[in-house]
Amino acid sequence: MFGQALASSQDLLMEHVSLFGTNKPVNFEALRVKAVAEKQPLRNIWEREMHVPERRQEIAAKAQAELDAKRAAELAAAKQEGIELGMSRSINPMTRPAEAGSSRFGTTFSQRDTTAGKPWESPAARDSSRLQKVVSTLAKAGIA
Repeated sequence: MFGQALASSQDLLMEHVSLFGTNKPVNFEALRVKAVAEKQPLRNIWEREMHVPERRQEIAAKAQAELDAKRAAELAAAKQEGIELGMSRSINPMTRPAEAGSSRFGTTFSQRDTTAGKPWESPAARDSSRLQKVVSTLAKAGIA
């Protein structure tokens, strides 16, 4: 039993140092006296007296806060990188990915343009219709 108690106290000491560091010493003699008086295991007395569950929660909260801060920094860096990439592509067309057959102006033809035919197929008809529009507009205005 002595060997088991010694090993148990060493395990508690290592766990205590990992939780509290070396700036909060533990008195195993006083803990053992309380454990014998209350007929409780030494670990239970140590956890109660040193407020171990609260310390574990503090450590977990601190680790979560660090993880959240790291994720926020990564998201901010990714966002900034996306903004810079978008600005680069909008300012310098040479950095854009190649797109086949796209028009920068979004040109669509009206119904009149698609039914009138191509300009090189019947240039006289199109020119005369334009001339007729101009003459009729001037006539309405009383100029011609």
